[in-house]
Amino acid sequence: VKTAIHELAHSILHNADTNTEGAGKDRQTKEVEAESVAYTVCQHFGIDTSDYSFGYIAGWSSSKETEELKQSLETIQKTASGLINDIERIMPQLKKDMQLKENVTESVTENIDEPEIEYTAGMRI
Repeated sequence: VKTAIHELAHSILHNADTNTEGAGKDRQTKEVEAESVAYTVCQHFGIDTSDYSFGYIAGWSSSKETEELKQSLETIQKTASGLINDIERIMPQLKKDMQLKENVTESVTENIDEPEIEYTAGMRI
């Protein structure tokens, strides 16, 4: 889940077709932003990624000055907030769809009878 959100953050923040400013950032900044967004979103939904995320962010930010990192904070906050809002907005429908799928699967498996197999010789099993 964390990796999917990390990659989604890259596509939102650093896609040359939709965000030329973000696409022009250096790789270290891009990685810090994407992992920070992923960490924040996961934390919001109760998924602890700190064991991985802290080391990852520290590694990619080690050559950055404090002022450079501060510049990314607003980007990280806005992007994480937007993703959280989007996920929470669609979550009820996803839960409903998953429950419907589960109910259909249960119904189908409960109502399956052993099929009769007819062989060409006319025997039935």
